[in-house]
Amino acid sequence: MEVNSDLCFLGSRMAEATTKVPVVWETSQEVADRLLGKTGRPLLERTLDLAHSLAAERKWPLRSIKVTHYEDPEVVWEYLLLVLVFDSSPVKAERLWDEFLNATEIIEGELDEEELDQFIKLLDFEFESNP
Repeated sequence: MEVNSDLCFLGSRMAEATTKVPVVWETSQEVADRLLGKTGRPLLERTLDLAHSLAAERKWPLRSIKVTHYEDPEVVWEYLLLVLVFDSSPVKAERLWDEFLNATEIIEGELDEEELDQFIKLLDFEFESNP
């Protein structure tokens, strides 16, 4: 697993990056760049920024964010899976994950049609619990 400190925290609060949750890349940057392209990369950054902001503001027990490549051979579809890893019970982790999913609607509401299509097709979300 590779921790990319450059993407540890992106956006307006970058100065606080030293206290932010690490982003753990379980796929190569080449695969991510191929999938995301110019449109998708800023969407990934905004989504990571959102997760970090929520975790800091709401004091979530967020241990890390894994970025994994997923390919579904049945429908010939591939995307990046962002896994929020919480140090909490499965019930609490699922509740926090639901809060995150609800907050992504803010991002979706600000996107144009092309960006929204990229966001829906190229990024998916899951959670893990490590109590």
